[in-house]
Amino acid sequence: MKKLIVVLALCFFLTACAHSLVVGDQVYQPYGGFNAASVKAPDVMYQPSWGNITLGVVGCLFPPFGFIAPIYFWGFSAMEPVGVK
Repeated sequence: MKKLIVVLALCFFLTACAHSLVVGDQVYQPYGGFNAASVKAPDVMYQPSWGNITLGVVGCLFPPFGFIAPIYFWGFSAMEPVGVK
């Protein structure tokens, strides 16, 4: 039973809520603190991905995921593209 809970928790915490935006043939990816310089497009509007921010906070509360969840969710997918300016 404990293994099932761990597997379900891993699936939950490693699933990002931010989605990519497709405009024509261009795909805009979510970005975070670590990859903003390489992913953020100046002609796209972004908004916070509240699902990822929440998962990062909740992940801090669980010892096995205490370091992994915030790094992943806030570092790589905290902001999601919502439209073109």
